[in-house]
Amino acid sequence: MATRTEISSLTLQCATAYASGRESPFITSSPCDMAWRIGLFLRSTGRSAPQQCKPSRGYTWIVDGTVFSFANGSNPVITGVRA
Repeated sequence: MATRTEISSLTLQCATAYASGRESPFITSSPCDMAWRIGLFLRSTGRSAPQQCKPSRGYTWIVDGTVFSFANGSNPVITGVRA
């Protein structure tokens, strides 16, 4: 389970990617890389900047109530919504 500090750091990476639009500077499949790719996805699809980005189980992430999965490759896919 990620600590509060780790979640804050990952949220920052996600928001930085959203703001910059640059490719990820992190090692592929690392938590920071996945947070970065979610930020790029949010930007490219016209969604708002992330307020909270946290890892869940396996290659699943929860960002502002939206569930993302990396299970089928290196790009995030929306797989659900949490209330």
